[in-house]
Amino acid sequence: METYIVKDGDTIVSIARKFNIRVVDLVDANQLENQFFLESGVELIIPTTMPAGFSYYTVVKGDNLYQIAGKFGITDQVLAQLNGLDLSEYIYPGQKLIVPQKGNKIYFTQENDRLNDIAESLGLTNEEIVYFNPNLYLLPDQVIVYRETGTTSI
Repeated sequence: METYIVKDGDTIVSIARKFNIRVVDLVDANQLENQFFLESGVELIIPTTMPAGFSYYTVVKGDNLYQIAGKFGITDQVLAQLNGLDLSEYIYPGQKLIVPQKGNKIYFTQENDRLNDIAESLGLTNEEIVYFNPNLYLLPDQVIVYRETGTTSI
């Protein structure tokens, strides 16, 4: 994960161009509500490897994996796996965790998974899975992003 300290005159657009990323990804990674005014000296996360369908959550004092996972409709085990953590591992205020964006669900591939089987078990078509996961190789522990049936529109 890369960070950038905002300088006088910086804009979301100029920072996104500087790092060759989409403005929407920069906004999502930093949970920016006001995209037009950036304070000089603020540290921004540069989402260099952020997979589509995910954003960052910044841990606040008193948070734990179970609470955070509940906010995003996933289990604490899934949250830990997404972030390379053990369930017993300490998280600290200011730490950035990868979480699914609202409405997105995730599936971790397993040994010998086949696209047809995954699609059927998730109630999706092969095309829907590939649309949201263009770099899908079906290697074990690969993350598949999807929306539940009825919420997917491609």
